[in-house]
Amino acid sequence: MKVPDRTTFLQYLLASEGFTQYKSLSSSLNELMEQLKSSLSKESYLDFNLRNLNNAVSIAKEVLKLGEEESFALAYGIKQTVVMRLPKNQ
Repeated sequence: MKVPDRTTFLQYLLASEGFTQYKSLSSSLNELMEQLKSSLSKESYLDFNLRNLNNAVSIAKEVLKLGEEESFALAYGIKQTVVMRLPKNQ
């Protein structure tokens, strides 16, 4: 079984949610998640899988509907799904 290409998955996910800058945002988001995964502890609650990315994009879609920029909306979604779960000392 082949591991899915996360950047391609993110492109499809972002495009399907209405993001027009999906190519640049998907590569930036993939890089960020890889950096977080490699630099943070291996605790189970810091799982940087596709489900968490999907949750971040879902939140970003709602923020996008409010008229915010795509990059801001995605950053907010990441903050709500990933950063808020980090321990204070990370």
